[in-house]
Amino acid sequence: DKRKLHSLSSKKWIEDTTEVLKEFCQRLSATKEADRLFSIQFCDGVSHEWHYWGFMDHEPDCSAPMTNYFRNWLKDKYQTDTALQEAWNDKSVTLDNANVPGMEYRKAQDNSLFRDITKERRIIDYYTAQQDSISDDIVYFAELFKKNWPRKIIIGTFYGYFFTMF
Repeated sequence: DKRKLHSLSSKKWIEDTTEVLKEFCQRLSATKEADRLFSIQFCDGVSHEWHYWGFMDHEPDCSAPMTNYFRNWLKDKYQTDTALQEAWNDKSVTLDNANVPGMEYRKAQDNSLFRDITKERRIIDYYTAQQDSISDDIVYFAELFKKNWPRKIIIGTFYGYFFTMF
C-alpha cells in the first residue's frame, strides 16, 4: 500500500483537518442544500470506522506522533518514572523513553484475548491510550463541526469496537 497514511494521533493532521473542516462547513452551509441538512457522519481510518491504519494486520501505530501521545498519556496516568517502572515491571523504562510495544514484543507475550495485568500492563496501556487518542479525535471534530455549522445538527460516526474484534 503506497498511500500516504497519517497517525490518528498526529497534531499536524489534526491542525490540517481542522482547517479543511472549517472550510467545508463554510462552503456547504452557503449552498441551498444546506437548509435540508440535519445530520452528518464523519469518519477516518480503515473502513471509515476510526480503525488505525495497521488495524487489518493487528499492527500498532508506532509513529512519532503516537509515541508522543503515548508518552504524554503515560505521564498523565503514572506521573513518575517509579510508578511507571513498577506498573510495567521494568526498571529501565521512563516516562521520556517509553515506546509503543511493537509486534515482536506483543507476539512474545501470551497474545490471548485476555491480558494478564501483572505481565502485560505495557500492552494494556498502549491499547487504552490508542483508544483514548481516537475518542479524543472524534469528540474534537464533532465539537468543531457543531461550532462551525450555522444551526443545530446531529453528528454521528462509526466507532466503539473492541480492539481484537476479528
